[in-house]
Amino acid sequence: MICPNCSNENREGAKFCDECGARLPFVDEVSVVDEPELSEAACQDASTSDCPPDAGETSAESPSTEAQHAETDHSDEMDVLPYERESGNGGEATVEPEASVEGDGLLVGDGEHDALLSEEPIMPAEMLGAGPEETAPIMSPNLAGFDRPSQGYGELIPEDAQFAHLRFRDGSTMEMPVIENQSEAEQALQSKDFISTSTVSKKGHGKRIAIGLVVIAALCGIAALATYQMELWGGKVIPDVTNMTEADARTMLTDAGFTVKTREIKSDDTEGLVVLSDPSAGLREQEGTEVVIHIASSREIPDIIGKTKSEAKKALKAEGYENVKFKKEKSDNEKGTVISTAPKAGEACKSTAKVVVKLATPYTVPDVAGLDRDSAGQAIIDEGLAYDFEEVETEDYVDGAIMGTVPEAGAEVKKDSLVMIQVARVRGPELESLTIDHFEVGSDVSIGMVDYIVDSVETVEYVGNDTVNYVITARPYTHLLGQKLIGSKRRVEGSIVWTPDNKISEIN
Repeated sequence: MICPNCSNENREGAKFCDECGARLPFVDEVSVVDEPELSEAACQDASTSDCPPDAGETSAESPSTEAQHAETDHSDEMDVLPYERESGNGGEATVEPEASVEGDGLLVGDGEHDALLSEEPIMPAEMLGAGPEETAPIMSPNLAGFDRPSQGYGELIPEDAQFAHLRFRDGSTMEMPVIENQSEAEQALQSKDFISTSTVSKKGHGKRIAIGLVVIAALCGIAALATYQMELWGGKVIPDVTNMTEADARTMLTDAGFTVKTREIKSDDTEGLVVLSDPSAGLREQEGTEVVIHIASSREIPDIIGKTKSEAKKALKAEGYENVKFKKEKSDNEKGTVISTAPKAGEACKSTAKVVVKLATPYTVPDVAGLDRDSAGQAIIDEGLAYDFEEVETEDYVDGAIMGTVPEAGAEVKKDSLVMIQVARVRGPELESLTIDHFEVGSDVSIGMVDYIVDSVETVEYVGNDTVNYVITARPYTHLLGQKLIGSKRRVEGSIVWTPDNKISEIN
């Protein structure tokens, strides 16, 4: 239904416009458009039949005029859009600016151009079953506000000579009539009826639906959260069983719907209490899930005697010990193996305890070369070994110097092994002394095949290889006929080779 006032398209059967609130015409409400009265000026150019009668005659002839309209055949105008009769004033349409109520109908227009919306439906002849010769009043819905378009509604008006004097209204706003004898509250209440219920109710209905959906969603969320917190769905929360005994922890977890498995774990905590659970406490798991509880057991120093350094370090770390010190100690055990620990193996200690591990290192002969006799002997004793001295004849060292040891320095030996400290024995001075003693003054010596009486020793020099060179003054002698014949003094040079046992090997 098109509003005659604001051109808004309304639902079928609406009584008032959704946009402006104006009353809408219905199929059972038609307006009887009276012929507009022509002014005297217009009557001068019009035919006599169209001119209004005198004032005195207007009232008398009104009934016959209405009857004439009633007898006019307008059966073809059933579907015609609203129109106005043209005035005799050059074909221009007369605009009705106001409306007034008269009797039981609604008068639209001024006093000269009235159109009455009658409460009694005036149907076309064809709709009432009239014959072709019978006529019916014109059905004219009041669609004020529409201009005649070039297409659309304009095409609905028959291009017939009998409708040539009709045209659309100019679209002026129509004022609704005021209902008398009503209070302001009633008028305010009544005015709401003119507002279309379609848009308002639709908006209000949609808003109420949206609010209802939000409320329902919120209630569903609250219900879901509440039932989740009540553990009606989504699994069970694993209870916190730390610091409980194994029995108490097992009971609590079983009552919560979980299966329990125990496992011991090295810990500094009190032995026998639960340290942790897997899965952790506070997590949600399905009922029947296996929960492993770790029971604290005391840490103990592992038995690592005889193990290598790497093996000992791994074993101590497995027990949680990190503060570990390794030291070497002389031992006949295999080199690099553990010979002792402090604390001892099996002792209970916390992970922060200091653990000293002693590794076997073999006894070795110390290097004593260059030391005096006393210092060299003490070094051998400190190493856990025994010692003795032996003289070694040499010409490369000073007589009496420590040359080295046997076994040599750095050699690995067993505990209390005997180490010989070598002392240099240089024979030069000894052999020189023996040589001087051999050429004692006044003694007889044989040099080669000649006997001499030594008068003096000039020089004695050790030249190595147990050989001593000498220079002496001596007189040769011989025996003849029982008599000792002594010759004159002479210088005699030669050498003596000595044996290791200090005996003369040869003299020349």
